[in-house]
Amino acid sequence: MVIPQQLIQITNIPNCGMILRFFKRNKPSTSNDGTDWGALKDKLSAIVFNQTEHGSIAFSDSNEKAKQDSANSMLVVLETLFSAPESYRSTKLLNSLAQGYDHYCVWFARGDSRKVYFEKSILLLTESIKKDPNQTYARAQLGALLIDQKLVRNLEKGIGLLNELKESGKLPDHLNSTLSKAQRQTGDLKANQEFDLCVYTDPSPAVFSEERKRFRALIRTYVKNNESENLIRCLNEYYNLAILVYACYGDFDCSSGTIGWKYDAAVEIVKSVCQEIDFDYRTTGKLIGANYISARDWGTFKKHFGDVGMEANLSTMVSKLSSNYSQYKDPF
Repeated sequence: MVIPQQLIQITNIPNCGMILRFFKRNKPSTSNDGTDWGALKDKLSAIVFNQTEHGSIAFSDSNEKAKQDSANSMLVVLETLFSAPESYRSTKLLNSLAQGYDHYCVWFARGDSRKVYFEKSILLLTESIKKDPNQTYARAQLGALLIDQKLVRNLEKGIGLLNELKESGKLPDHLNSTLSKAQRQTGDLKANQEFDLCVYTDPSPAVFSEERKRFRALIRTYVKNNESENLIRCLNEYYNLAILVYACYGDFDCSSGTIGWKYDAAVEIVKSVCQEIDFDYRTTGKLIGANYISARDWGTFKKHFGDVGMEANLSTMVSKLSSNYSQYKDPF
């Protein structure tokens, strides 16, 4: 190919690289067919950050026509961007568009009609990961989507994505319970031979609630298989977890969420006391105030440990755990 002399001269200009970068950064937002991609991306950003009326209209008392008009206008933005040319398909756009479809499913789509939009989100997040394999966001969102949404569920792939992030220390805290739930659903209960309460760096009620389900499933398995040694160990781990939960949230049973400052305090409490909690039901007895453990669970303890004839007041126990513990109590 013959290169025009004028181009050779231009590229030999000392500031040519800077000039080319300028034109690359400032490429027109409108394509040859008249589509204003810049304006569409601005609309998508407003959708993602809930700065439009779509969400409020969806859950308002507006008539059905108003809701349908709002849904249609939102979908036009999403579907147009879904077909954007390669030059506009950055990881930021792909990730935002997947989030936009998620909002659409929450606001307007119902039942099986959501499947096509979940599938598009999967395609977008997969494309985003191919563009940047090291990013956390798309991998986390895709893993959660494949676990949480029954219409497109693929537990094996979802668990694989979240496990990779967890092993590299990049799994967002709010997805710990999602991963644990998926593992329990597949029978991968992961009994920890070296139980460590310090692993609960995300001490949210959702995580503790999911851990309770995991322990109950393990206990049932060990009872069924007559694994008495593992059963005793598992019951005592569950017992010590209940003490940690009480240290974090008092007599709260973790059946719902909590307010921000209590969660923040729980994070510090775990760091402060996790290495000090090492008790045995056989020498300490039933925990008074541990609503985290149900009456039925206590029946399981009694059945397999026997009636030890002792009780322990949790409030007294946790107050003796650490000299730093008291500073994290209710500031109000």
